[in-house]
Amino acid sequence: MKIFGRSATATGLVEQGSSPVQTASKFKSPYKSTICKDFSFEYECRAEFFSYFDIKQFNFENVTLLNDYEALIYAIPHLNTNDIKTISKVTTGLDGAPFGAFGVGSGLGAAIGVPYKNNVSAVPTEIGHISFGSRSKREYKLMRHYKKSITHISIETFLSGPGLTRIYDFLKDPDQPSRTAAEITTYAQSGKCETCINTLMMFTNMLARITGDIALAHGARGGIYIGGGIIPRIVDFIDMKRFMKHFHNKGPMRSYVEGIPVHIITTEMPSLLGAAIKL
Repeated sequence: MKIFGRSATATGLVEQGSSPVQTASKFKSPYKSTICKDFSFEYECRAEFFSYFDIKQFNFENVTLLNDYEALIYAIPHLNTNDIKTISKVTTGLDGAPFGAFGVGSGLGAAIGVPYKNNVSAVPTEIGHISFGSRSKREYKLMRHYKKSITHISIETFLSGPGLTRIYDFLKDPDQPSRTAAEITTYAQSGKCETCINTLMMFTNMLARITGDIALAHGARGGIYIGGGIIPRIVDFIDMKRFMKHFHNKGPMRSYVEGIPVHIITTEMPSLLGAAIKL
């Protein structure tokens, strides 16, 4: 959850078009242990809930609560070609059609953008929790392996930072060390760890297929935008031709998804931009 509030400092930064000053401020909720980071007007709270008293101490003029991918939706119309990398041959979607945004980090978050007049409406979704379906023997074995410990296998079970480590732990030999998601992506891209490379290959194949699923589920004929903490950092690892082959493999809906552009958001803190626009 991210809390986006407007203060005099934040408003000035937005009006001047400057980057927010990152200050080091932390607080603990009297109701639940919480740590939040102060980015002048963005507070990312790692907690299931927060209270009026948690927010009141910052003396905001007003507060708007936004899902981070809801905030991202508001930023997307303002991104330019320097802020994204298009991995599809199609570069523009159907004018005026809904577009989708999702990202992979601690989980898989998503939202739909619906253009109207000269504005956009954002609809947050919980698509990260839809059931995962395997498409290969290896994926089936992976899913069955984690069924022993995870009741509901969703797409974010594997398409997330924790999911990346689950894939690696499944593929690695018993004598290989455990690794974090950051270590897996680093070693895979440097070519120093074959298991890390195989892990990231399996991960990106799933990503491509599920990106197509999300495009269909969201009716995102205006385009799909991928953000989050992981995908922009592995963009050079992604085999674009292979990615689009999996993305397009939708049977009778192939022609539908072939018209949908796929973009990876490479600019930093796009949700913060969206929050500023919304405020």
